[in-house]
Amino acid sequence: MLAMLAPGHVSVIPLPRAYRTALHLTTCAGRLGELTRFFAWLGDQRVSGLEQLDTRLCEAYLAHRR
Repeated sequence: MLAMLAPGHVSVIPLPRAYRTALHLTTCAGRLGELTRFFAWLGDQRVSGLEQLDTRLCEAYLAHRR
């Protein structure tokens, strides 16, 4: 979130994949909310680690969100 809100911050500048355009707080909150919903859904699917993610799960989540 810090990298999206303040890409010029001293803690963010050295990060190789940091987002370089500052985003509005509302946008960051929306992205964080979606990530929270995704992880909650993964827990409901009994996924215990990100290494278990595959295309099938991602497509199922997208279908769920539609």
